[in-house]
Amino acid sequence: MQKTLMMLLLIFGLPLIVCSQPPSDSTAQQKAPPSSAAREKTPPTPQQEQALQIAEGTLSRVDSQKQFIWIKTMDGNEMQFSYTNDTQVEGSGNTAEGLAKMSGNILRVHYRTEIGGIQTAVKIEILAERT
Repeated sequence: MQKTLMMLLLIFGLPLIVCSQPPSDSTAQQKAPPSSAAREKTPPTPQQEQALQIAEGTLSRVDSQKQFIWIKTMDGNEMQFSYTNDTQVEGSGNTAEGLAKMSGNILRVHYRTEIGGIQTAVKIEILAERT
């Protein structure tokens, strides 16, 4: 009788024990987040939009080849921002490259801080042109 119970426990109990184990690493790897290229193509979620920060200051430099701009804020600090072809620019011919001729203009930069501390401009507004 005990042997029969042990056999039944092995036959029916073992699959239950195996199924109750957490998934292995190979299963977790299959559910990895999408690559950075896939993330770039998807529109930002409302949480990502809320993560935008704003800085205002005078445009001090533009590096069109490396796609960086620098502004000097009212408190005297200089901030550096990267930009992409998707960065919206209001004014200056609606391109970030158009900013190269606008040193001294007052800008408002809507940006997101990426992993590694890189500040990426999402939108650049020209608030006042240098006179």
